[in-house]
Amino acid sequence: MSPGAAAVAHDEELVAFLKEVRKGLGLARPDSLPDLPSTVLDQLRIDPDLPAERRIHQFISLVSRELNRMGHEHVAMTSYARLGLNLGGSSQQWTDRVNARADSDLVHARTVIRKVNAAFTMLAARLAASNAPVIEDAKHEKVALARLKRIVDRRGELKVVRWDVTVRVFAEHVQVHEVIEVLSQSPDAQYYVVGKTLPYKTSRVQTEVLEGAELLEVEQPNAHWLLELLCMPEPIPPGETHRFTVLHDTVGMAPMWTATGHHDMDEMNVRVWYADRVQRPTWLIEDFPPGLLRGDDIRPILREHAVETEVDRLGNAAHRFTDLKRDRTYGLAWTDREGDEA
Repeated sequence: MSPGAAAVAHDEELVAFLKEVRKGLGLARPDSLPDLPSTVLDQLRIDPDLPAERRIHQFISLVSRELNRMGHEHVAMTSYARLGLNLGGSSQQWTDRVNARADSDLVHARTVIRKVNAAFTMLAARLAASNAPVIEDAKHEKVALARLKRIVDRRGELKVVRWDVTVRVFAEHVQVHEVIEVLSQSPDAQYYVVGKTLPYKTSRVQTEVLEGAELLEVEQPNAHWLLELLCMPEPIPPGETHRFTVLHDTVGMAPMWTATGHHDMDEMNVRVWYADRVQRPTWLIEDFPPGLLRGDDIRPILREHAVETEVDRLGNAAHRFTDLKRDRTYGLAWTDREGDEA
């Protein structure tokens, strides 16, 4: 078999596995997914000696990262791939998701399935290409580091002056809606870097820019650090502000939302809403040193350093922070399961 034919065959096997994954609740239930075939493990360079759960989580991480990149160029295809894999954490089964989309788009269910299949074909090809082995590992590492440095170097262009955050906590996933107002600090400032610390290695994040910017690049140097490069519609003159909106859809998120700024910030408003309306313990994180909230169980740290805040009868907890200091951590934390006690 020629190399080209072999690549096509492997892509088809990856598409077939994606079709298996979409059954039932898809990626919303990682514990019920089938194990990855050896051909898929080899194609995506996932270590076959890892425990099955870790192999699945690594696969999901690769898929989420590639969909973030794919969404910049192929919005519709990305939407159908997300529908098929259920990255939004819907409680609907595969056929119910298809029928709901068909009703929404006023088309037949078969049309939706064909579009999902086409999206899977594109996703499989991109996954295979982005994870293909290179001849020179040193060269590959050098390119990766250069790409990462290019993102990090953009951090100083725009300063956050106001940040409005709504965290919606559902049973299977968490949505974070962020409206960010930035101030230009240099001529032709146009780029903003979203940096997310992921306390849990199993966390998965899907990002969608709703307005005011576009997502250019996504890099995850390790299991605990996610970087995303956003581009504003046009350069922002020094002294002027610009506002944009980002939605993060997360699975396996640590029970907290925090921000550690690279500059002082005027104002940040954080609201957490519990979909089940349970008035669970919720803590105020204010002026914490960076890195304090690490580990799988942060409750002892919260008991010692944080102050519990009120949750209303509708499941809302909110706080307005002002005069935030650079390199200090602010936000809210909560118990991740009903009945947990700090």
